[in-house]
Amino acid sequence: MQGDKVVVSNIVSNSPGVESGLSVNDEIIAINGWRLNSKFEDYLSKFEIGERIAVSYSRDEKMQTTKLKLLANPEIEYELIVKDKANKLLAAWLE
Repeated sequence: MQGDKVVVSNIVSNSPGVESGLSVNDEIIAINGWRLNSKFEDYLSKFEIGERIAVSYSRDEKMQTTKLKLLANPEIEYELIVKDKANKLLAAWLE
């Protein structure tokens, strides 16, 4: 969100957003023809996982529309592995 605008700030590789052509800094204007406001997540929650939606967006002051299939957010896990246990700076940072 940027003020009252819904702007793509991050996009995951191989996601429906990327596959449909959306990019970082695109302003999402409407979904299925309905103008969005600051309640983007509330509006998006009305759709089911697997449902196809039409997304109207602005890029470089040009309106475009694409279709994408909604998927569940993937769960991402991270693991930090210490390869150099003799590194005192790293060990102190991890404590």
